[in-house]
Amino acid sequence: MIGKMLAHYEILRSLGRGGMGEVYLARDTRLGREVALKLLPVDMRADAGRRARFEREAQAVAALNHPHVVTLYAVEEADGLPFLVMEYVEGRTLDEEIPPGGLPVRRFFELGLALTEAVAAAHAKGITHRDLKPRNVMIDREGRLKVLDFGLAKLLDRPDAGADDDTVAADVTREGTIVGTVAYMSPEQAEGKPVDSRSDVFSLGILLYQMATGLQPFKGDSQLSILAAVLRDHPTPVVEVRPELPRQLARIVRRCLEKDPARRYETARSAHYDLQALREELDSGEFEKPEFAVPSARRPGRRRVGQLVAGLALLAVIAVGAVRLGARKPTAVASAVGTAPVSAAAVPTIVVFPFENLGPPEDAYFAAGMTVEIVTSLTAIDGLRVVSRTSAQNYDRAGKSMQQIAAALGVDYVLEGSVQWQRDASGVSRVRVTPLLMDAAADRQIWANRYDRAMEEIFALQSEIAAEVVRSLGVTLAAAGTAPVEAAPTRDMAAYHAYLRGQEILDSSRFARADWLLAVDMLEKAVARDPDFHEAWVALARANSGLCHFDWDRTPERLARAKAAVDRARAIAPDSYLSHYAAGVYYYWGLKDYDQALAAVRQADRIRPNVPDVMELMAYVLRRQESYAEAAVILERVAVLSPGVAPVANHLAETLAIVERYEDADRWGRQAMELGPDEPMNFTIAAWNAIQAGWPERVRRYVAEIPPSTDPEIRQRLFRIHLELRDYPAALRHAEQLPECVESQYEIISRELSLAMIYRAMDDPEQARRHFALAERILAARMAEKPEAGNVVAAHAVALAGIGRADEAMAGIRRSFALYPVNKDRWIATWRQYDQVVIEMMVGRAEAAVANLGELMTRQTDVVSPALLASSPVFDPLRGREDFKRLVAAQI
Repeated sequence: MIGKMLAHYEILRSLGRGGMGEVYLARDTRLGREVALKLLPVDMRADAGRRARFEREAQAVAALNHPHVVTLYAVEEADGLPFLVMEYVEGRTLDEEIPPGGLPVRRFFELGLALTEAVAAAHAKGITHRDLKPRNVMIDREGRLKVLDFGLAKLLDRPDAGADDDTVAADVTREGTIVGTVAYMSPEQAEGKPVDSRSDVFSLGILLYQMATGLQPFKGDSQLSILAAVLRDHPTPVVEVRPELPRQLARIVRRCLEKDPARRYETARSAHYDLQALREELDSGEFEKPEFAVPSARRPGRRRVGQLVAGLALLAVIAVGAVRLGARKPTAVASAVGTAPVSAAAVPTIVVFPFENLGPPEDAYFAAGMTVEIVTSLTAIDGLRVVSRTSAQNYDRAGKSMQQIAAALGVDYVLEGSVQWQRDASGVSRVRVTPLLMDAAADRQIWANRYDRAMEEIFALQSEIAAEVVRSLGVTLAAAGTAPVEAAPTRDMAAYHAYLRGQEILDSSRFARADWLLAVDMLEKAVARDPDFHEAWVALARANSGLCHFDWDRTPERLARAKAAVDRARAIAPDSYLSHYAAGVYYYWGLKDYDQALAAVRQADRIRPNVPDVMELMAYVLRRQESYAEAAVILERVAVLSPGVAPVANHLAETLAIVERYEDADRWGRQAMELGPDEPMNFTIAAWNAIQAGWPERVRRYVAEIPPSTDPEIRQRLFRIHLELRDYPAALRHAEQLPECVESQYEIISRELSLAMIYRAMDDPEQARRHFALAERILAARMAEKPEAGNVVAAHAVALAGIGRADEAMAGIRRSFALYPVNKDRWIATWRQYDQVVIEMMVGRAEAAVANLGELMTRQTDVVSPALLASSPVFDPLRGREDFKRLVAAQI
């Protein structure tokens, strides 16, 4: 192969050979960089199904972007040879890096943390390595660690994946197959049993053992004797081989090397946490010699000893009081915390990343709920700013250092961790939580712990973790004299789990009618078991109101169920901000009563200021009332509390454009595109903002970058954008792809009506009339089904005007203003006023059109702007009129 070309890759030299294929150094002639090419085994070519599955799974591996993982660039084929294109790392393998007596202690932690972090990142993506060994770990010329061949053993789906001189292979079966390198296998691999992330943890333990001592823990004279040692032997503890090592390291390695997978760390993340805690002791000068070792991992560092005051237990109680929102019978306790107050200029900021679920996938809702409760607890603490959980959930941490996270989110501290819900055969239910608090800028651990508690203690545990964070940060509770101690939200664990399942659906990206109905079912089960479960009633009010708002079920029965949930929440906790928030959602989503919605949400904000969900709801209600300037101010505050969230940036950009802050709108629009590069709506909104500002070059640039989409609303926006640019061929192309009739929030998406408007702008009256006539028939049929839908009636009126039925058209548009949603929503009403101007132009009432257009220009709207007034082809029939010229001049 040396000297040959595979596609555009020039083979330079061989890098090695193994069971997973031959590896070559090559030059990518297109990009001018060196890469590693791994030629896949020949039998990959024979099975089309296997190839297709391989390529699908390879995409998941390619998405694993981490500084300590070698990147998989592409899966390609040339000359009948399938091959992988990977990052080329020049350096030494880990076994070449390890000296005979083991690595120096600080170098051990440096490489060990990098190694466990890399494997943990893969486990978080559902990827197992299956063949961890020193030859699959590289140390580059700068001394940085890189792990090779992640997921490749599984991708190749072959029994001898990773086979080399130290590997035993067997026939392909679901069980009874040995995969991997013998000296680094887990016992379950050696027995041919199914493997998961815990198998990688065992192999990690072997690597850590070898890095610490320079020895392999399992030895033998042959492959089979080594295999027997893996299954049978317990290696000598690392501190007995090397006495100067900290005793806690022996515990970590031993935990990795447990024969029973259930007794190991569940994923590499937990091992990484314990190594970090041990390194913190080393850095703080508390490095334990074995003879002075103590078993507790909770002992604070010397810098924190002074903060352990006698009132610490009371602090935890006070933290609970500041936390629980669904209180039923609060009592008062005195505040006696002796830490110094935090000035406004020095308020620490923390982000709580979603705790990792270490149990089966179906337990993910419980880990998510644990995270939410801790965030809620911390948010209630004065003197601490908490980044919104939306930001934390949406932020992609892959490949980013702590310093990069601190800069991107504007935080001082990061709280993360893992959660595992454990059940045994007797029905006993326990929870294991492992939190870790980091100083982000310094990339230094402040506090870590592991809790094993009964499920019934979960609420106390959540508050205890919050209290530990507050203590560790030195934050003083601002409560003057007293603080309420609030009861747990429910005593019924089945109700709590049903609530968490419903809440997880409402907060997830699973946005569909069936999912929201499932959430309602879960929440109804929760309140049936505990009729006083306040948070569940709040969530149930939101779920039922959402079914109305998203037009999945606007029946009186659904509205009544939403109202009943609000009433029950208010009865249980009338002074809770959540009760008022639930009422605001109901009035906004359910009744479209924006006055009552705003009153409710303002009261929620008074009770608990700076809650992003409350502030966002307030801003959206204000937009419906045409109070865009106030909404923009609130959304700018939300953007500070929720950094890095594309929808927030998008809504802020949209609102700023309406108030003609075009440069600010463009800045936030570009941020939305950067944060959500796969979401076409971010690009179309930024492009429409630029249309309103009169920046055609920016419009073209944003449209050129938009990802593909078949969404009718995206295609409708692209049709409008190209129409305003007078790019009629492009406008026609997008209009022809529209459906016959789909209702959207502001207008009706209609292929025939859109085509008619383009031909009208192109001054082709015959084609325009033909499409207007087709649109009229389609819209008339829809109007017969929904006679009270204002948007449908207005669109039908435009079609009537296009075919010359002037009186009917004017009667229709006037009627639309009295119908839902126009009669309730001032934002949507501006779009109907625009339709009225268009109709008046088409039926020969130009003077009235100019007058109504002038009135529309006095309002704030995104349907027309001064730049659009001056350039839009829609208004070409008016351009010769003096009154129109005066109107345009007045806008400049």
